[in-house]
Amino acid sequence: MRRGAVSVPSNIAEGAAGTSTRALAHYLMMVDGSLSDIDAQLAFAITLGYVQKEDEIQETLDWLPELIGGSLNPVC
Repeated sequence: MRRGAVSVPSNIAEGAAGTSTRALAHYLMMVDGSLSDIDAQLAFAITLGYVQKEDEIQETLDWLPELIGGSLNPVC
């Protein structure tokens, strides 16, 4: 989950620094993938009882794709 959380802003920054809209779109798709990974890992963490306050995390995961224009499909 940490690696995905670091990947999200890193890919946004790398895409924004690119020279084309196509490059930005590519990196934003990678962000969407990272958010999907985090969402799936959160579902596992909830199921295994590792996470106590999942509501706040899930709220953020639901809100971020809208903010960046992605289309995350919730896993849980």
